[in-house]
Amino acid sequence: MTDYDYSMYPEESFSYVNEMNYWGLHEVNGRIEVDVKRYEQACGTLFREFLPDKLKGRDGLYIPSKKHRYDYTSNYIKDCLDSLNKDWEYEYKPLFKSITTPEQVREKSRLNAIMFESDMDCIDEIDVDAALDGFRRIESYNRIIRELYCVFIMKVCAEIDRIILKSISDKRYEEIDYSIHDFIVWCNGKNHSVGVQSLRKWDQFRKIHDVNNFLKHSSIRSYEALKKFHPECLIEYEEEYENGEFPYDWINLKETDIDQFLSDMRIFCEEFCEKILGENLQMSYWDHDDYFRHAYHELRDPWTYLGV
Repeated sequence: MTDYDYSMYPEESFSYVNEMNYWGLHEVNGRIEVDVKRYEQACGTLFREFLPDKLKGRDGLYIPSKKHRYDYTSNYIKDCLDSLNKDWEYEYKPLFKSITTPEQVREKSRLNAIMFESDMDCIDEIDVDAALDGFRRIESYNRIIRELYCVFIMKVCAEIDRIILKSISDKRYEEIDYSIHDFIVWCNGKNHSVGVQSLRKWDQFRKIHDVNNFLKHSSIRSYEALKKFHPECLIEYEEEYENGEFPYDWINLKETDIDQFLSDMRIFCEEFCEKILGENLQMSYWDHDDYFRHAYHELRDPWTYLGV
């Protein structure tokens, strides 16, 4: 039972839906108190999706564990990964299709030659010249694709590091520098019973960072580290790598798939939030004041929400 009185809200009237209290949501000292039974009744069947499973059938008041959505690190990381994945899928990846292919060069060369040639007996010669133009494009095309892809590996890796650094800084990470080693030390100090290296997809997390390190530094040491721990990410050549060589030429793109990496990082970050930070991922979606404030703003205009 609660002390809240709803007798001023007749059941047959919807004229009070703009009032937060009508829905069983009460603002007290800057926090949201949920009168669970009233909130469930008000949601009814039409707005059932706003009622978390854990609150169904309960009585009394419920005060969310957190005030804001980003008080759960998992929500912050999830939103950042969603944004990064969306940028990659719809902004960056389409750029690869805009690069002129050898086939396009061949066809353009062929059509241009035909436009200025009236003697159709020369068509075979035109086809040969066009094929040669297309062949000469192959090396440049492959180089540009490799360069662009490796640039995006570095961008995505840098964004993952930024997201993680921001999230742990909000959890009292106070160092002025950041590295994979610093991350390991901080995580293992945060939870002594679970090592960060034991989390699912840690190997993928470390692999892409070793690739990124090689791309950034172009050094023998970074090459040898990648070869030692992730040799599948390198193309085998007879000669040895030397300082300052173009690292893009040595990366096996099949083993550095960005789509797979982003998928793996979602799993890794969920494990990080759950096992290192101790967050409940099922509750993080709704267990904060912001969730109920958002629900109220949707519910106060039910006809728009229902598409009426």
